Amino acid sequence: MLWEPAANGEAQMADKIQCPKCQASLDVMGGEEPRPVRCNACGEVVSAAAIGALFRDTDRNEGGAWRMKTPEGRVYGPIPRAELDAWVADGRVTSGCQLSQGSGDWISATQRYPQLAEVVQASPDSGAADAGSILGVRPHRGLLIIVLAVTGWVTCCPAFSIAAWVLGTRDLHAMRAGQLDKSGLGNTYAGQVLGMVHGVITITLIVLVIFGLVVQLVMAL
Repeated sequence: MLWEPAANGEAQMADKIQCPKCQASLDVMGGEEPRPVRCNACGEVVSAAAIGALFRDTDRNEGGAWRMKTPEGRVYGPIPRAELDAWVADGRVTSGCQLSQGSGDWISATQRYPQLAEVVQASPDSGAADAGSILGVRPHRGLLIIVLAVTGWVTCCPAFSIAAWVLGTRDLHAMRAGQLDKSGLGNTYAGQVLGMVHGVITITLIVLVIFGLVVQLVMAL
């Protein structure tokens, strides 16, 4: 049976892997009994055996398998120690994150990387980095898209509606691929639909008006 984190409430306990077909980010349950999961982006089903093999391969890497938990509770990994070091160097791991090796307990990232605490002390006024920006997930544009769609309806201008339609379609694909913050899914989807409906209606009316004018012109000749 396919595992669906949204249905069973285990999303925050999930690990992250990349879909072997489209490279989209996937939530999976690893551990001793991995379960198959379907990629929302391309529909590929990643088998339990493939997930288990990935976890075993990661465990054999130097330093063992590490996981990172963001302050918001999102868990990423397993990854080898070398990659975790790279995350720290890139600023993806902050002092508010927690780390776990293998099946061990969660510890503060500052225990493993004391330099993270030094960064906080050096810039006490700097706000905590957003989890999405830390991990390469761009902020959504849901509000902008729905505003464009509503503006198209109010002004009867198809340009706004088409813009909402195009942006909404692109952003929905990006959300499915794990590249955009999914918290704006509702506004993005609503804006895309409103823009699409108004755009199609307006373009159809324009075509009909032009067709009617052409017919009248031909009949007048």
